[in-house]
Amino acid sequence: MTSEPFNSLDVRFISERRWILLHDLIYFPSGERVPKGFDTDFASIPKLFHGLLSPVGKYAKAAVFHDFGYTSPPARTEAWRKVYDDRFLEMMVASGVGWFTRNLIHRAVRDFGAIIFHAHGKE
Repeated sequence: MTSEPFNSLDVRFISERRWILLHDLIYFPSGERVPKGFDTDFASIPKLFHGLLSPVGKYAKAAVFHDFGYTSPPARTEAWRKVYDDRFLEMMVASGVGWFTRNLIHRAVRDFGAIIFHAHGKE
């Protein structure tokens, strides 16, 4: 990877495991953006597993995009969930996240992400 795929991440802590973006977060290869004011928990990793994976890491910016996709899809279908999960994997590759870590995280969102994805549609 020759250059950073995202602009800098500027956030403010708002509550336990919640952060708010102070500026738009931009993914340069596609121009996609997450708007200022969006709140995220970064990677939704249960506390039990924080010794293995932190909610933040090289994958933090990709996780913000994944959170944004899960909260505002064009349609709340499994096809769209797969799009966001696979986009997360692509962004982790672009961010230089190691093979084992990115595939572990991707497998977790594919196996367990449906609970969160469909819960957002009931709010």
